[in-house]
Amino acid sequence: MTLPQGAPMQDIMVALVNAINRQSDMILQQNKKFEQHNQRLESQSHRIDA
Repeated sequence: MTLPQGAPMQDIMVALVNAINRQSDMILQQNKKFEQHNQRLESQSHRIDA
């Protein structure tokens, strides 16, 4: 969302909160992928150790 120059503070704050929420969602998704990848690696490691 692009805000026009001189936009009301409320609009700026809403845009900022929305951007932070989107960033948080992306980080959570990325973390979930990392956890899944880690589980696969641990599973492979256990099979190699056996």
